[in-house]
Amino acid sequence: NHANGASFDHIHIVAQPHSKTVFVEESGANPRFTKVTIEVKENADITFGSKHQGGVLWAKREATVHKGGNMRWCDVIKDTELAYSRTKTILQGDHSQTSYAGVFVGEHDQYDIDAVNEHVGKNTKSDLVSKGVLEGTAKAINQGTITIQENASGSDGYQKEDILLLSEGAEADAIPKLFIRNHDVKCSHGASVAPVNPQHLYYLQSRGVGERKAKDLIIQGFLNTALQTMPKELQ
Repeated sequence: NHANGASFDHIHIVAQPHSKTVFVEESGANPRFTKVTIEVKENADITFGSKHQGGVLWAKREATVHKGGNMRWCDVIKDTELAYSRTKTILQGDHSQTSYAGVFVGEHDQYDIDAVNEHVGKNTKSDLVSKGVLEGTAKAINQGTITIQENASGSDGYQKEDILLLSEGAEADAIPKLFIRNHDVKCSHGASVAPVNPQHLYYLQSRGVGERKAKDLIIQGFLNTALQTMPKELQ
């Protein structure tokens, strides 16, 4: 999307039964306001990837996944002045699944990121991994929610949110949430907000790696757990 000025769009995808597709969008420094709705029908397999750099981003995305379907979200946000992103997946059908891999990186930016997975069908599975790197005066709120409804027995939900702070002026909150209404499930979560480990820096520098290069290597390793699951256009 290389529009001259702000862009407003609504992307709607219907994945027919047993279909498979990868959809990747990229947008630049102009303000972007986007809504995405996806219907993943029986045994369909969909990957939706998004990359935004610079400017302002407002994004609201939602998918409904039917029996045996698979929905993958891949989200990369970098150096935006302000980013507001909401991604929700409803696992409606039995044996449906979803995964979310998100990365945000900024120096003087504000991020408000929220991903929600709702388990409705039986034997459903969700995976949510979010990684952020902040420096300068960047600020972020990173939320993740897994909801398992009353009839969603056999569900398996996992979420992990980690944010790396590279300066004293950077601030972040990682907020994982679980709402479990069925006891026959497996669910776990974790979150961390921390600076670069000085022992890791010392180890690399003691082997002749400069401080900036050492930090870059640590950041790369930190982000790779999310990036390696994404289409190559986003890595």
